[in-house]
Amino acid sequence: MTAQHCTEFGIIVAAGQRYARWYDDGPSPSRYDGSDPNDVERAYRIAFLDAATEVAKWIVPDEKAVEAAWQARCETYSVARVMLPSADYFGVSDQDERRRFIGEQTAYRLMHAAEAAHLRGRHQALATSADAWSRLSDLGISDDRIVGSLLPAWLAEVRAWAEQPARPNVAAVPPVLDETEDALRLTASKEAAPPMPHTEPPPPQFISVRQLMAACPALRPPVIDGLLREGETMNLIASPKTGKSWLVLDLAIAVATGRSWLGRFPTVAGDVLIIDNELHGETSANRIPKVAKARGLGTDEFADRVFIRNLRGGLQDIVSLGSFFRAIERGRFRLIVLDAFYRFLPAGMDENANADMASLYNHIDRYAADLGCAFVLIHHSSKGNQSGKSVTDVGAGAGSQSRATDAHLVLRQHEEPDVVVLDAAVRSWPPQESACLRWAFPVWDVADDLDPKRLKVETPRRRQRADRPSPPEDWTPERFVGAFMSGGPALRDEILLAAAKDLSHAKASSMLKLAEARGLVQRVQPGPSDRVRFVVARRSEGGPRGGGGLRANTYARMPPGGAYAPGGCGGNV
Repeated sequence: MTAQHCTEFGIIVAAGQRYARWYDDGPSPSRYDGSDPNDVERAYRIAFLDAATEVAKWIVPDEKAVEAAWQARCETYSVARVMLPSADYFGVSDQDERRRFIGEQTAYRLMHAAEAAHLRGRHQALATSADAWSRLSDLGISDDRIVGSLLPAWLAEVRAWAEQPARPNVAAVPPVLDETEDALRLTASKEAAPPMPHTEPPPPQFISVRQLMAACPALRPPVIDGLLREGETMNLIASPKTGKSWLVLDLAIAVATGRSWLGRFPTVAGDVLIIDNELHGETSANRIPKVAKARGLGTDEFADRVFIRNLRGGLQDIVSLGSFFRAIERGRFRLIVLDAFYRFLPAGMDENANADMASLYNHIDRYAADLGCAFVLIHHSSKGNQSGKSVTDVGAGAGSQSRATDAHLVLRQHEEPDVVVLDAAVRSWPPQESACLRWAFPVWDVADDLDPKRLKVETPRRRQRADRPSPPEDWTPERFVGAFMSGGPALRDEILLAAAKDLSHAKASSMLKLAEARGLVQRVQPGPSDRVRFVVARRSEGGPRGGGGLRANTYARMPPGGAYAPGGCGGNV
């Protein structure tokens, strides 16, 4: 690195031009693009207040306004981004040395933060309010109460927050709709409501078999013959990087065109919606024509029947998507795909807890029933050798996941390379025979010449002690905490997302676990209904001799998702 990269923190000089090393959509004290921090903070607050004034006039959440605000943030990010040759980015001028630096690096134009902070403030005010509205509705609070009581109280708090003097180096967290004093009081009173006076219980509800048969003369119509019906759900389980997303694109095209899937599962034609939490829109647009071509189809045959919603960079959990699903007309889609399922888990929900998973699948069952369509959930397999497990035990997390769905589809490695074995456990169909699928980029094809019983048997690896996760090379728990937890209390997912540019998900998770084991961070939960967050621990005065005791840093309550916290977990684009 040359001296030009060290004279001004966060500034890159290339070809005589100055660029910012990091994108700043403010307010983020840890980043710098030459903007006046006070201007950035003021722009953020003004935009948040203006959007909050709009929200206070809502009768129902305006999802179109939320989406438009998000698109505006994405557009300004694209405008700010500049691609520099790697040698210029790192300040390498020697011609022989430059040959070692291949490709491009992302830099950003200067003096951009104030403009971006305005768009960020508007989007966050709209998005968090819509999410909070959904959560309040789930708690049983009526829209009339939200509109008549909670919104005015929240707007008053936002206005008071916006009028406070700007302190750019201090996290100035705006109020969130469901964290207003009035909202907390209402929810608390609902949870602590005295028992109703004793009344005679209503008579039990049941019907005779004759009545049941009259009401339900036939099974629900199929979507994928042999696997899935309308209003049902299906897990599709496979190891990471197996090709699940490619397989699902093939399924989506098959349903959209009414063609047989994999040559053995007839489908009923209908519109398909894919909600993708992993891929960018550009990636989806690149993959779909490839799959179509491999199947001998032109995109015109289904382009108006397959719909995509890419949430990469704007992740939403399955509960917060409730308002989105409620706005969809019943019967609009034949099939809805959630890819990948683990990214739809609400913060604080444990994938390994049966109660949590049962509750989550109950939400999906309700969506499927209300929309009259089938849901396919793309899920990952558990760790370790899968060959000796039953079909229902392959998926990661709690066992209730396999029992909660109507079909459980599993891909496991075959002895042959680039071959998997497809197994299915179904509820409303006759048992399905296992089949081998051979990878022929970009699709999977049935391989009838192979024996599906010859699963690959993996050599068990030496298990690592759970209390001693091995740190990634060149990373220590201290470095991890300093790099990614400087912005105040944060949810686990926020910390892992902040670290994603430097560490894999597994490595970041290991670092966080080790940091907690060493007492560098602690879990905090202000109230029983609040989600657990991680906070940097510090030495308290008056601790035991030889070192003070550890205590968690005090902090102001943060909004769900911690989207406003400056620093490493700040929620930048």
